[in-house]
Amino acid sequence: MPVTDQQWLDHSNQNIQEFSNRQIMLKGTVSPPGALPAPIGAFYKNQVNGDRYEKTGPADTDWTLFGVSGTPADDAKRIVDIRNCDASLTVGDLVWESTTIANGVDECTNNTDKRRVIGVCVQKVTDTTAEIMFRGALASLINLSVGDKVYCSPAGTITSTLPSSGYVQVLGDAYGEETCDFSPSHMQILRS
Repeated sequence: MPVTDQQWLDHSNQNIQEFSNRQIMLKGTVSPPGALPAPIGAFYKNQVNGDRYEKTGPADTDWTLFGVSGTPADDAKRIVDIRNCDASLTVGDLVWESTTIANGVDECTNNTDKRRVIGVCVQKVTDTTAEIMFRGALASLINLSVGDKVYCSPAGTITSTLPSSGYVQVLGDAYGEETCDFSPSHMQILRS
């Protein structure tokens, strides 16, 4: 059943803490977040300076700085893996799990495939292997505003424009004009 823009936004706002992957994004104005109860794997963002934290342990104070885009600290906190790929995959391409390549990924070419976006190519290692980032700070984007949600566009690229057709999947939140916290949701909604 088609979903209107308002229904999507209402759903997204109402269920920000109830996505099927149980990821929670908390926001505040201090860093570090201190004694803040949340499940392991939750994220916290300081809306004043953009610092991002991940809940890494059971104590209310177990928050780890997620890093700032392009810094060594950020590189150490990304979730990346080397995966097999087609030779045509390039840096910056969004990817799906491959249906034909063992331990591989396919380039996202649209937002109408039932597979959900799982990552983005951050480096080509060889013609047929690539470093895929599944979560982390993603830079070199264009036309974002702080706080924008980012999605897979009908052309298979990152956009801050809510798609009016195909599958809608939140891929992260912008924290600068060219940067976002890349963390693809496990939820998709089909629009017609």
